[in-house]
Amino acid sequence: MSPSSARETWIRSLWQLEVREGVFIHPTADVVQEMGNKGYDVAAIEALVLKGHQNYKEGRLQDLLLLTSDINRLLRQAPLIHPKRLAIPKTLEEIRAIWPKPAARPPALDPQVYFDKVYGAWLGKCIGGAFGLPVEGWTHERIISTYGEMRDYVVKPPETLNDDTSYGILLLHAIEEYGPDFTSEQLGREWVAHLPLEYTYTAEKAAIENMLRGIMPPESGEVDNPFNWWIGGLMKGEVCGLLALGRPELAAELAVRDGVIAHSGEGVYGEIFCAVLVSAAFYETDMHNLLETALAYIPPQSKLTEVVRQTMDWCSQADDWHEPMRKVYETYARQYHWVHTFPNAAMAVIGLLFGKGDFEEALRITAMCGLDADTTASQVGALMGVIVGESGIPTKWKEPLADRVETFVEGFERSRISKMADKTCKVKQLFSKV
Repeated sequence: MSPSSARETWIRSLWQLEVREGVFIHPTADVVQEMGNKGYDVAAIEALVLKGHQNYKEGRLQDLLLLTSDINRLLRQAPLIHPKRLAIPKTLEEIRAIWPKPAARPPALDPQVYFDKVYGAWLGKCIGGAFGLPVEGWTHERIISTYGEMRDYVVKPPETLNDDTSYGILLLHAIEEYGPDFTSEQLGREWVAHLPLEYTYTAEKAAIENMLRGIMPPESGEVDNPFNWWIGGLMKGEVCGLLALGRPELAAELAVRDGVIAHSGEGVYGEIFCAVLVSAAFYETDMHNLLETALAYIPPQSKLTEVVRQTMDWCSQADDWHEPMRKVYETYARQYHWVHTFPNAAMAVIGLLFGKGDFEEALRITAMCGLDADTTASQVGALMGVIVGESGIPTKWKEPLADRVETFVEGFERSRISKMADKTCKVKQLFSKV
């Protein structure tokens, strides 16, 4: 590629990137939208975004580059007009203050039962990722018009390569290296050492860039990281829950230590929510009870709490899952990006409630709701995998994966799903005295 072509490609990438066939993100416009959703006054900047889209369409790339600089300058100066929306707990100590009093530890599970459930979770996460990946970023309408009712893999998975599993693998590695008292900075350094920057995205990419500049956690999740309320936290919480079965407070603490590397506030709450769901699922199978348990560990005044409770209410009044799904599209999916925590958490709740304890039904409903379908389906798959265990997952979902897990993590590119389950069980033993 010539220098001029490379420069043109780079400038265009600031405004539009194709992440999957026919699915685009618009980095500069997405930042403006997210800042507005966080309560900043971006009204004047939105007019410049419209001008930028026109420059992009007309190929006026020099003008587009200068306009991008102007937009970023104005974003740094944008006043916060809804300050209460950001006045939410952020540190572990602040978040811990709202947690319920720790309950007595439940009886230990038989090691074979525990392994079966952990293996089921890893399988469910990989299955959900492979099932949802072909429709990542799609709307429900596009999924229906293309594939109809999804009742099996719409694309047989030739591989299981997906960034959703990468961070859990590095969490296990960091605990092996540093022990159960690992710090966020120690785990963040594992990201820097093992995650190629070209295979990281949004909040996680910003966090690694920050750490390369010497900005370490928790500041790496705050500084120049406008995507820190996006879905990356929600996709990382499962392993925290697997290591802290029946101990939601420990699951939540691990989620915070992991979450603040790339997230803050609502983004961290997403990881806590996922971690506690998985932790509690070892001993509880009623989905309403599980959701209530998870909600007890995130601030009641948070937007995520509002989203989950509103979605639960919509589900309780609906005859089938399409009605609450449509309401999510009319509200949260309209206001927030398709990679944001809020609309995707809502879709996962719909899949869990209308799945009624059935692994396949929960998985397919979640994926068919659309948006960031590989991440929501992998989260739901992991949770349902804990509930039904590896032995309860239908063969048609397991066989195409051939027990493979492939990642972008340098040094951990290929492994066995069963081996990751075994590693998780061994790392869990390090928490026996914690």
